[in-house]
Amino acid sequence: MTSTTTRATTDRATARNVVALSSAAMFIGGLSLSSVNIALPAIASDIGATAGQSSWILLANLLTSNALMVAFGKFADLTSRRRTFIAGVIAFTLGCVLSAVATHGWVMIAGRAITGVGAAMMFATTSALIAASVPRRRIGQAMGIYFACNSAAQLLGPVVGGLLVDTVGWRWIFWGNIPICIVIFIGAWVTLGRDNRRNASSFDISGALLFVAMMTSFVAMLTAISSQGLASGLVVLCFGLTAALLPFFIWREKRAADPMVELSVFRDRLFTGTTATTFLSHIARFGILILIALVYQSAHNLSPTMTGLLVLPIAIGSLLSSPLAGWLEMRRGSAWVSQCGAVLVLIAVGLCSVMIWQPSCLLAVAAGGLLVGFGGGMVLTANSSSVTKTVPLEKMGVVGSLRVMIQGTGIIAGNALALASVTLLLPADGKSAVYAGHTTALPDAYRQGLLDGVPITFAVFTLAAIGSLVMSRIAYRGYVDNP
Repeated sequence: MTSTTTRATTDRATARNVVALSSAAMFIGGLSLSSVNIALPAIASDIGATAGQSSWILLANLLTSNALMVAFGKFADLTSRRRTFIAGVIAFTLGCVLSAVATHGWVMIAGRAITGVGAAMMFATTSALIAASVPRRRIGQAMGIYFACNSAAQLLGPVVGGLLVDTVGWRWIFWGNIPICIVIFIGAWVTLGRDNRRNASSFDISGALLFVAMMTSFVAMLTAISSQGLASGLVVLCFGLTAALLPFFIWREKRAADPMVELSVFRDRLFTGTTATTFLSHIARFGILILIALVYQSAHNLSPTMTGLLVLPIAIGSLLSSPLAGWLEMRRGSAWVSQCGAVLVLIAVGLCSVMIWQPSCLLAVAAGGLLVGFGGGMVLTANSSSVTKTVPLEKMGVVGSLRVMIQGTGIIAGNALALASVTLLLPADGKSAVYAGHTTALPDAYRQGLLDGVPITFAVFTLAAIGSLVMSRIAYRGYVDNP
């Protein structure tokens, strides 16, 4: 999958502007997710949303962005990344406006879905825009800045969301995005060069529809596991639908003249190996976050504020490591950074597991969180950089968006596996209470059942961390990281 396309033909100032635009898009997209999470109770209460609608307020953005990202990446490769990115900024802005004025649950859900469409269009193009503008040897640094902005959004989102809810009201979570979107729009209009290719007629519509349906079903299955458990009828239905659609999608792509996803990309060891490495690393990294938050609030009666402080080092570690990983990648290579990061994630899982037998040792748990965030940031930056360097530029939209989509799915899978495994020993009504968020009211017997499930969860995370390290070793076998 080595690129033969000329890269980085822009001047240094334009390259900096492109990285800034891409990073701002990543920041605003991440902030939109993390700030709404903390504000959901206030939003639901104010607009009279039902419990089901409240779940969809969170799910709509995530579902649309993950399901549509690859289709938009392919469309941008065939037509224009500039126009796709700008259209994404417009859609994101419109979604924020609709969310800000919503007075009913379904209107809010529609606004969040439109925001997800805009995020998908922006994220589908950012890797290609960076690859086309930044010199090859500095792509690692650019990716480090890019992912650091996502970590900053995760760090600031709950704080900003909570502050706005307590002061001017939750609607300003969405109104506050508008000025940033306007700045991104103007910057993109001025900075991004025209790249019209006018090949939209070859877009694989059938393949895109099958892929969107399959990914929608798969993501819905993972989120249903997080909210209802493995035995849920919705989980079974979505699993069956995903399994049924997969062979049809493969059959269609093998016969398409210009398939939406070239299946040969999965035969490339670097792409498949690094993507699997990041996916497994995300399972451990984000699964630990949800596990710490759940167990310390429900079983150890830690306050929400203290629990928030306990998981804060995960985001701090990622924020610190992403730019550092880009600098190290220039000097030691992607393979070294990726594998060191995977080792740190494995060590961090072991350090956090102290909560099994010594839950009062909060310092060790926080240190493990810092380490898992730091190692995860190294893995993400190095693997994204190596793929961006080697993919032909004309295919960067679809390949880059496929990589980002799988990474996002890893986050959802981490949450789902954490909840499914830690509640494995609970009876049905205990599981229902946990999935419904009623953890502080759990009877003592159920709390003990939750604690008994923690070792099972750490066994899952340990396997994921070991798998991440093994896949990183396989992915970079024979890889030469030339500047």
